[in-house]
Amino acid sequence: MKKKILITGWLWYIWSHAVVAFELAWYETVILDNLSNSCVTTLRNIQSILGYKPKYYECDLRNRKEVFKVFDENNFDGVIHFAWAKAVGESCNEPIYYFQNNISWSLFLFEAMEKNNVKNIIFSSSATVYHQENQMPLIESNLLGTTNPYGTTKMLLEKILEDLSQFSWFNVINLRYFNPIGAHPSWKIGEDPEWIPNNLLPFIMKVANGELEEL
Repeated sequence: MKKKILITGWLWYIWSHAVVAFELAWYETVILDNLSNSCVTTLRNIQSILGYKPKYYECDLRNRKEVFKVFDENNFDGVIHFAWAKAVGESCNEPIYYFQNNISWSLFLFEAMEKNNVKNIIFSSSATVYHQENQMPLIESNLLGTTNPYGTTKMLLEKILEDLSQFSWFNVINLRYFNPIGAHPSWKIGEDPEWIPNNLLPFIMKVANGELEEL
């Protein structure tokens, strides 16, 4: 029997690659996304790659009742959590929104996991959790410390999950990546945001393909 994984987050870049990778590794993925900053076209592209459409819920983590319903209808073996706002600059202008969106609403997800005895989680953290005084290259044990609300939400969620690991026996993996880039060999999924990018590499790609004159 396939193991079933809940994947929360945007219907686009890293998230879409995770869905395809786990499906091809013989997992059953269940998708949860509220479409607030994503495009359902990505779901159709995933279907084109796999030959079928993974199970999908249009659901907002702010809706505790709906989150619990997703867990009631499925027997999950684990969760991959990608669902949050992610722009550093925007977080400095709207810190309260980032604290609500990235921390408070994640707690509904963790509560549903606890209630349903789902103890395995991969958390999409960020290299922004590392203190600026660290020397390159960074290693896992380097000093933590953030300079913006987005990074603070990631660091606090790591600490919450650390406590859940110690006191509620969660099995936790934190992924602290920098600027991921790449596309599926089919070119049907990749990073090509329709809005103004908030990180460097999409700008480089837009220069390379002629959409922008210079970086």
